[in-house]
This record gives sequence, structure tokens and C-alpha cells, in this order.
Amino acid sequence: MGSYVSYFFGQFNKTDKKENTLEQIKDIFKQYGSGSIDLSLVDDGIGILVINNPEKRNAMSGKMMVQLCDAISELEKWKDGRGLLIHGAGLGFCSGGDLDFIRSSTNQNLGSDMSRLLTDALNRLRALPIVSLAYIHGFGAIGGGSEIAMAADLRIISPGSKIGFVHGKMGLTPAWGGAGRLIQAVGREQALELLLSGRLVSSEVARDIGLAQKCGDLNCAESYLRSLCGFAPQIIGAMKSALVGNEGKPTQLRTQCYQHHILQSEPAL
Repeated sequence: MGSYVSYFFGQFNKTDKKENTLEQIKDIFKQYGSGSIDLSLVDDGIGILVINNPEKRNAMSGKMMVQLCDAISELEKWKDGRGLLIHGAGLGFCSGGDLDFIRSSTNQNLGSDMSRLLTDALNRLRALPIVSLAYIHGFGAIGGGSEIAMAADLRIISPGSKIGFVHGKMGLTPAWGGAGRLIQAVGREQALELLLSGRLVSSEVARDIGLAQKCGDLNCAESYLRSLCGFAPQIIGAMKSALVGNEGKPTQLRTQCYQHHILQSEPAL
């Protein structure tokens, strides 16, 4: 593990005179790794996004990071979308970044480029004008996987599964925006304890402290998501805009959605 930390921070601390753009980062990252991000959009307005790299505990390769960015871009254009279910293939949700990708990459700014790309992607995931729900099962959401789960609006965790912000055990800090979302979910003091202990949180504790809304299986997650997607897409988008706008400056996409809702709505009786 020590060699991994030294390598990662060595890459993170190297800087070129000129930063790569996000598109340049994507061009570099897409050359590395196995696995895939599988997105399906169906007519009823509920999409499914699967983190699919079960041979590596659904660790995120460079290629998968690029595919996640592209999937979110597709979701941003989905006018009929109401909800999104995110889950992992096989035996768990996601175990973070793929260490083989990190070791094999020749990118001299790997750490900073990864942080910029994934932070942008997960910020856009959070800002989507649809309800997103992460279903955490099996071995759970670990490290970077926990940051992906926290970027969803809501979470359901299966009994026996775990979520863990284990970054500190690898000499790292959350670099994909997860720390801020952790504070929003559980408060500063609890967030600090979780980060500094690096402990794996059981499904029951995750539910009790606000990391997850419910404990349940995949059917429970699907039913819960559908129960929140009964309104028209424009209304759901407006609701999201009102909430997400308080977390930061609303994006043009959310603002347009809200304005569209106002223009199309009839006066209340």
C-alpha cells in the first residue's frame, strides 16, 4: 500500500506549465482499463446506470471515468427523465479507483486530472434535474465508491453491506467532492469522525446517521425511486433546482428547467 500512496502522490504533485482541459483528460484516460459504465434509458422516465467491472470489485478504470462523464452528458439531454437508479454489477457497488490504472498510466498529472474530471462529473450528476438514487449492496461503497454514492440524491443500502470513507488509510483525502456531500448528509462532526477513523459503516448505522435513507434490496430501491417520480419531469426538475440551488450556484440547465416549469404552469386555484 505504501508504494501505491507514494506513486499516487508523486503523480498528484507533478504539474505541467499548462493544465489539460477536461476533454484532453478524457482523451488520455479512455486508453486505460477494463470495465464499463452501462446506461439504459427507458420510456417510463427511469434510467439505470450500472458500474460494471466485477472482476475488480467495480473499481473505476480510466475508461470507466470517461464513460461516466459521457453518461451524465446524455442524462443532461434526457427531456423525459424522471429518475436514475445507480448500482454496481456483481457483488457490490464500487471499490473506488482502479489501482492498476493508476500504476499503468503515463499521465504526469494523474491525481489532479482525476480529481478535476470526477469532481466535474459528480457535480453534474448531483445537479441533474431528475431524482438519482444509489443502491449499495454486497461489499458496499468504498473510498471513491462512497463519493459516487454520495453524489446521488438518495441512497438505499442492503442489509449487511457497508459504506466507508477509507481514503485516510491510503494517505489520501476525498478528491471527488465527497467530503462536502458527507457534511451535508451527516453534519460536520460526524463527517470528521468518519473521515478520520476510516471505518466501514454498517447498513443499519448508515441509515441511522443519514448516509442512507433506507435499508433494503434492489426491489426496495426501485420501488422507492418510483414512488418519488410520479410528477412530470418539469416539476421534478423544478424541485431539484430549488434544493440544489441552495448547495451552490444553479447551473443553466436547472435554471432553464425551473423557468420552463413556471411558464408552463397554470395558476393555483
